[in-house]
Amino acid sequence: MKLKFFLVSLSIFNLIFAVELDDFDDHLQKNSGNNTSGWNADGKISSRFNQNHMSNWSTGSKSVISFNGSMNLSLGYKKNKFMSETALDLDYGLLKKIKQGDLIKSDDRFEIDSKYGFKTGKHWYYVGAINFESQMFNGYKHEGDSLLISAPLAPAYITSSLGFNYQYGNNFSLLISPTTVKITTVFNKTLSEKGLFGVKKGSRYKGEFGGYIKTKFKKEIVKNIKINNKLKFFSKYFYKTKNVNIDANWEVLLSLNVNEYISVDINTVLIYKDEIKNTQSINIKKKLQFKENFGIGFNYDF
Repeated sequence: MKLKFFLVSLSIFNLIFAVELDDFDDHLQKNSGNNTSGWNADGKISSRFNQNHMSNWSTGSKSVISFNGSMNLSLGYKKNKFMSETALDLDYGLLKKIKQGDLIKSDDRFEIDSKYGFKTGKHWYYVGAINFESQMFNGYKHEGDSLLISAPLAPAYITSSLGFNYQYGNNFSLLISPTTVKITTVFNKTLSEKGLFGVKKGSRYKGEFGGYIKTKFKKEIVKNIKINNKLKFFSKYFYKTKNVNIDANWEVLLSLNVNEYISVDINTVLIYKDEIKNTQSINIKKKLQFKENFGIGFNYDF
């Protein structure tokens, strides 16, 4: 019950936060219902390095080096009453203890998101949308371990939706889909035989039908400080258990540009997936997952 209340409150907060910030943008208010037709593209490529050295440190610690890289691209098109948007997000990170140990994968994400719509009102569209999310490389439980816990397309999540989209300028959108099909794939024999990620043992995929909500918000809050916020919910209609029965994903990227090529980035990801269950072999637990990356690095915006 507490988790349900938290997720609903989170959704309401994101909606209010986005609209209130956009109220400060007079230009957007005057023109959000009459956007210029044509192509709109933007993107960001960034890399962050971190080095931590310890020598004879009495309290005990390890010297480490790490690298995180990301690429975020988006392409949109509007003409008359037609609109389309496609976004590509790639993230990858490595960590290594100096003088010992193997490279450890600290981050790995591949996501494509597309939607196509037909305008029905000042801000509303009928839309069809599809989202694909997976990882690029194998993942292991421990450093130098052979116990596989993830692989390309294992898992992968494919979400296809039909519904309504509220578009407020180029900064905020809200997708509401009462008809959504979500497919979870585990195209790896080893992982498939363990029955992970909600897919039955020996099966390669699972289909679910339910409702889907997604919000996206991006804006330069003040000069040189930008926020990019994404929140997704999926809940299936037919289920037999008393679980929360919801998948939630909340991602926030806050960037402070020091100059044209150097920035300070804080990235947080909060995930809850109802199909993640306890397994004695790799001890994956059904609970909130949290990831945070903070670093100073090089970036290129376009």
